[in-house]
Amino acid sequence: MDIVRRFVLLAALLFWQGGFLFYAAVVIPIGREVLGNILEQARITRQATHALNLAGGIALVPLAWDILAVPDPVRARYRSRVLLWVLLLGSLLSLVWLRYVLERQFDPSALKIADHSAFSVEHQVYVGLSITQTVLVLVCLILTLAAWQARDQHRIEL
Repeated sequence: MDIVRRFVLLAALLFWQGGFLFYAAVVIPIGREVLGNILEQARITRQATHALNLAGGIALVPLAWDILAVPDPVRARYRSRVLLWVLLLGSLLSLVWLRYVLERQFDPSALKIADHSAFSVEHQVYVGLSITQTVLVLVCLILTLAAWQARDQHRIEL
């Protein structure tokens, strides 16, 4: 069962964070170039961010499963993984809320933003929180791999 849980967790995290990184690094610049307008790109981004947030919510399920299923001999690492999970959930809920706030200011049919100044600040917060979330996922992944290694070593010793 360990191999299935680990595979599901890695696949979910890779889909979520890989999708975010690919979209940010490749799709957005190409979209801006092809569409020629940042507001046209925003019509696509508003759809993609919904999917990315959904992927994040789904990925948190196998992460919680793994945290609960792997008895970690290092209590501080276990507590850190739990804290990171809570922070990831909080960041995800914040991104969902911020997406709603941004969505209310954007009229996709007219390609207009109600308040450019507020939108810009809120969008920067959204991007910063997304980047912070990626860092948290990477730290959580490092701690998860260390927990797996400790569990595997413990099995070998038995």
